[in-house]
Amino acid sequence: MTRFRPSRGGAAAAAVALLGFAIASCSTGVEGPDDVVDRMLAAYGCPGNLPLLTSYTGKGFMKQLPVGHVAVSHPFDVYQKGSLYKMKTWQIREGMPVDMQVLAVGDTARTRWTYSAGYAPVPSWEVELLEYRFPLVLRWLPASGLEGRLIEERGEDGAWRIRFEHDEDLLTLVVDGESWLLRGMILESAADSSFRFEETYGDYRKVDGIWFPNRFAARFRGRQYYEYLIPTIELGAELPDGIFAVLPEDTVLPPPAQSAR
Repeated sequence: MTRFRPSRGGAAAAAVALLGFAIASCSTGVEGPDDVVDRMLAAYGCPGNLPLLTSYTGKGFMKQLPVGHVAVSHPFDVYQKGSLYKMKTWQIREGMPVDMQVLAVGDTARTRWTYSAGYAPVPSWEVELLEYRFPLVLRWLPASGLEGRLIEERGEDGAWRIRFEHDEDLLTLVVDGESWLLRGMILESAADSSFRFEETYGDYRKVDGIWFPNRFAARFRGRQYYEYLIPTIELGAELPDGIFAVLPEDTVLPPPAQSAR
């Protein structure tokens, strides 16, 4: 981890700034970045609820990009078991399925397959950022042993922003100052100034008494990357490792009746 070190000439100014953070934090009852993280984890009921949050299935709708003036959404299924991940999306046109995509991240194989074009590689960065996204970031934070740094506390939007430096990865978490739920994450690279991935989480509701976001939206290098809704969620799902691959039943059109909404 690369530590934040002020220059010799700016040490006094940095000390004053840090003192200001400390005073402001005390006045709001927050004792620093670790306290914000602890409150966030507690809001999700972690560590007790962590096994439920990090093993789930969902059914929802992926918004087509670009959408222009017409909102078009396509049904999808999502499965996650720790670092294993799979999403199946069907493209619907005039009520009929015309294409589908499967993204599968298994223990060793990472595959993207589409009905129209076949197999394609999955960018390594997409796989690597899974640990920084919700819900795995709730597992990554306490396991990393890293100390965060407040870069903005209770900003105009009422959120706290905490920066973590992990090798060349610069991770910023945006935590709501009232609910203490995660509003979003920003991943940047110290080695590539053009790399910036942002994901926001919204429309929270309780699933079996546990807060879970229903809306995920992302931007990559400043452009909208995806947006999807998950109205149907099952936490603590028992998923065999074997499903995290492109299986023969995944490649059939039309989609199963329960997925074609």
